[in-house]
Amino acid sequence: MAFRFSFASLLRLRTLMERHRLSELEHSLARLHAMQHSVEEAEEWKQRSAEARNGSGTIPARELQFVSNVMAKTDEAIHLFQARIVEEEKRASEMRRNYLDARSQRKVVSTLRDNAARAYQVEMSRREQAAIDEMHLTRLRKSEHDDSAPAE
Repeated sequence: MAFRFSFASLLRLRTLMERHRLSELEHSLARLHAMQHSVEEAEEWKQRSAEARNGSGTIPARELQFVSNVMAKTDEAIHLFQARIVEEEKRASEMRRNYLDARSQRKVVSTLRDNAARAYQVEMSRREQAAIDEMHLTRLRKSEHDDSAPAE
């Protein structure tokens, strides 16, 4: 008789849920990192462009207007990305809570399984010892019976 955990399907479900939540969290953190990297690149580009504009001497008004418009659009994009980063950080925080909750639920069922497996092992050891004791007593009785039997 092999060990059979009665909540095995529940444990599989909890494990799958934990993996799914972890995957969601990893994707959210990757998106967050990509957004932060984009903002950093845009700010670096903006700084290099401002330095180039200030250090290049005389610039025609038309080009100066174009650069100013591009810089303004870059600022808008940076602010938009920063707002998205805040939203993604909130989403990542929620996903982290969901993952930790799923992990704790899986650990509860896993602990139940471990406890049931230990109880099963104890019961099997007890039964095995009882069978060994019974065999020993049977041999002892047989040897006593053989010793007390009259010799013919």
